[in-house]
Amino acid sequence: MRVEGDQIACIGNILRAALWGVEDESHLDQEYYPIRTLCNIRKDIVKWYESFKIQDERIRIFPLFQKRFTELSNCIHEMIFSYESKLERLWNDSRAGTVWKDGSQFEPHSVIVEKNRTLNDGVDRYSMLISGETIKTFRFIGCGLSNVKPNPGQWGLADEAFRNLADYLTGNGNVVKMGMAIPKGVPTASFKEFGGCDEPTDPSTFNWRVRIKNAPFLEHIQGLTNPQVNHTTYLVVEKTV
Repeated sequence: MRVEGDQIACIGNILRAALWGVEDESHLDQEYYPIRTLCNIRKDIVKWYESFKIQDERIRIFPLFQKRFTELSNCIHEMIFSYESKLERLWNDSRAGTVWKDGSQFEPHSVIVEKNRTLNDGVDRYSMLISGETIKTFRFIGCGLSNVKPNPGQWGLADEAFRNLADYLTGNGNVVKMGMAIPKGVPTASFKEFGGCDEPTDPSTFNWRVRIKNAPFLEHIQGLTNPQVNHTTYLVVEKTV
């Protein structure tokens, strides 16, 4: 796994995670949390466009909608890419030049990059979403303490300790991105597994699970650290000739 220039070399379903200290909150406020705001604005733009039911009205406002939607999409993509590429650089021991926008050093306590396991229930749900048989998507991220190897038939995490609504859930091209910062007030825990799910409590459906196979894990200390996880799901289309 190597990073060349500004290109991220990890391809596939990937979890990128970082353990931040409370001293880093100002940088997260400036460069990470605004992603959530932009995603919500883009949702509102779509709802506004879809509120026009008369075709002539939609034709009239479509150029404005398309322009604004594209601008927001590009901005969201650039912000996520900027943040995740920094995590990738550190994962590959490229600390020189890895900085926040204000020029200060980008220095989480630890960085983790792991591939995931897509679960059978998640594949079933994706097909139902595509066919219009459900509108329930995976908006929550669970965090757990187990290091048990994932299997496609499991229903959730092996030892869940925390679950919360993702800070953002967004699609761009053939990629679905979601991310969440674990609040510093969450009890002290060594997080070793993560998963995406559709409900704030069980019963729920999980679509992916990741375990951190080797230390360092996300060693959260209540009141002092702020773990953050990003997950990427690639939707791959088979090419035909």
